[in-house]
Amino acid sequence: MAAKLQSEKTSLQKQLEEQIRKSVSGDFENKLFLLQKANEENEEKLKLSRQRETEFLKQQQELKNKEAELELTLQKKLTEEREKLAESLRKIEADKSAQKETEYQLKLRELEKQLEDQKKLASEMKRKAEQGSMQLQGEPGAGVGRVA
Repeated sequence: MAAKLQSEKTSLQKQLEEQIRKSVSGDFENKLFLLQKANEENEEKLKLSRQRETEFLKQQQELKNKEAELELTLQKKLTEEREKLAESLRKIEADKSAQKETEYQLKLRELEKQLEDQKKLASEMKRKAEQGSMQLQGEPGAGVGRVA
């Protein structure tokens, strides 16, 4: 009976060890499965994160490119406006200069006319003075020292 008892004890011990091995093996496989699943999820999250980072960097680069284009466009427009303003100022100055030249020409013509009028007046006065002198010379008794 002791041998039978010993045999059953050994048999039970083997069954218990087998159950423990199966249980530990099952737990290990379960933990391994969970770790693999968590690893896959983390890899998927990492992949999504990298995709988002790549998209963010692309958008950031596009934004920088648009900003550079906008800056370039703005500089071109500023240059064009400066050129228009400079041209406008040159035209205004040219108009002012032309107006001054016109005023100068008008003043010059007016002075030339006054000079002509003065010359005509002087000529007329000279002619009248000569006529008056001739009339005086033609009157009797006007000639002093004349022998008749």
